[in-house]
Amino acid sequence: CWEGCNHESDKNVKGPGLDEVGFKVFGVGIKTQFLPLDFNIHVSHESTKGETDTEETSIGFVLGDNDRQDEFVVDLFYDDIYGTVIFKTVTGQSKCPHEANTAANEDPKLVI
Repeated sequence: CWEGCNHESDKNVKGPGLDEVGFKVFGVGIKTQFLPLDFNIHVSHESTKGETDTEETSIGFVLGDNDRQDEFVVDLFYDDIYGTVIFKTVTGQSKCPHEANTAANEDPKLVI
């Protein structure tokens, strides 16, 4: 059923047992039936066929410069309106030029 279909089936299973037992005394009696294995199996199978279209985008980037001591921790966000990635600097360390939200590796001063 690769193209999609539905199928149902029922099967009744009876095992060994006393089909009917009865007795009478002075015209009064009792009749009973005892079937320990008497059950019905119902199977329902449903199958559907469908197609799914998927789209995937990969974005790669490198944060770096020639300064080996620069380190950055950034959060990335996706802008649904413009379809671009937004970088938010959380912490890190940088020098010359010192980046916002990072610790300065150097603190140059000019004294006259």
